[in-house]
Amino acid sequence: MNVKNLYNKLKIKNKLILVHFSIVLSICVVSIVALQAALRFYDDLLYNEAAEVLNLSTINIENELRKMESLSYAMVSDQSVQEIISFTGQRVFKKSMKSFMNLKEKMDMQYGI
Repeated sequence: MNVKNLYNKLKIKNKLILVHFSIVLSICVVSIVALQAALRFYDDLLYNEAAEVLNLSTINIENELRKMESLSYAMVSDQSVQEIISFTGQRVFKKSMKSFMNLKEKMDMQYGI
């Protein structure tokens, strides 16, 4: 049997139901395809925006690292900064040695070493 013959044998009510069902089905298919296209477009747009933001963030971080590098170099090469660091280091070392010697004396007295 042929589809056309089958369709012709249907009652009017069933023909209308079949036509309506076909229209609803085609609208659903078109809607799903349109939704998929819109989502794909949105995903591409979101990906491009995220890539752009990451690129800008990377550039900013690189610029800050360059600034830190130049500041570090300036500190290392500046004689006055080196003198201050050396003086502070000597003071800390002397203070640490004094604390160590006091602790050693206390332990010597306590344990009789």
